[in-house]
Amino acid sequence: MINKIKLKCQTCGKAFEVWSCRSEAKFCSNGCRYKSRVGKKGTRPITRIKKRCLNCNKIFEDIKSRENKAKFCSRKCYLKYIRNHSRLIEKVCFYCGRKFKTDRYHVNKGEGKYCSHFCGNKDRKSKKIERICLNCGKRFYSYKYFLDKNGGKFCSVDCYKDFRINQGIMKKCPICGKEFRVSASHEVRIYCSRQCSGIAQIGKPTISGEDHYNWKGGISFEPYSIDWTETLKRSIRERDKYICQICGQYGNIVHHKDYNKLNCNPDNLVILCRKCHTKTNHNREYWKQYFQVLTYEYNQSQLQFV
Repeated sequence: MINKIKLKCQTCGKAFEVWSCRSEAKFCSNGCRYKSRVGKKGTRPITRIKKRCLNCNKIFEDIKSRENKAKFCSRKCYLKYIRNHSRLIEKVCFYCGRKFKTDRYHVNKGEGKYCSHFCGNKDRKSKKIERICLNCGKRFYSYKYFLDKNGGKFCSVDCYKDFRINQGIMKKCPICGKEFRVSASHEVRIYCSRQCSGIAQIGKPTISGEDHYNWKGGISFEPYSIDWTETLKRSIRERDKYICQICGQYGNIVHHKDYNKLNCNPDNLVILCRKCHTKTNHNREYWKQYFQVLTYEYNQSQLQFV
């Protein structure tokens, strides 16, 4: 069983109590332990300073590192000082005009305008405009900011969704025969769900290879030149500073201007982003001329500095 035992402090000689599991304790406090270390070899001397308590004007000692923080001799003095020197300041409620007290911290943050949540909510509602929901007919309040943007028509997101569905177009699924409603923007939709859409695709041949509209004769399978290395690509990225030469955004894809994989001349390579690189796979003749003009303008700009 663990009991309390009495020991004698080796620094001040004061008797103190500790639990029996701490029978090896030598000092009654951290202060006495620090005092016992002063002057010993291998220890740094502890510099103590004298301060005056802001509450009771009593002079007390503390370590030098707490020179700017130490203001009270004890926690009791700190709590008394806080109670006697309150941070509360008097304000007037914006809604009801009643005087109330609030913390200076909230006032500095731009808060503390209302005496209660009730007055705050009432004042905010007074700046709203009453509206009627187009779906359920319920009365609700909306800010003028939303009305200026053609908003504030529905009381909730659920009502907005129900309204769009009810105003849609009725269609019949050719797979399961179920009738469903779609919005006007999804008029081309054929099936009621992805499951029915997947069933409809079973047995249909996939459009790939020569039947695909973007077929270029299988040029994607052509091999690259032996000069097409990671070192070359890294040098092109560093040259263009990882900037897409079409849109100016971040890019790290190295593109061949003439679409010839064997031509790995640095003048034929350019950095593009993923979006612009996908764009250049269509209408290739246009992009060839575009990069020719881009190269010509770059060469002309370099000649001006020669």
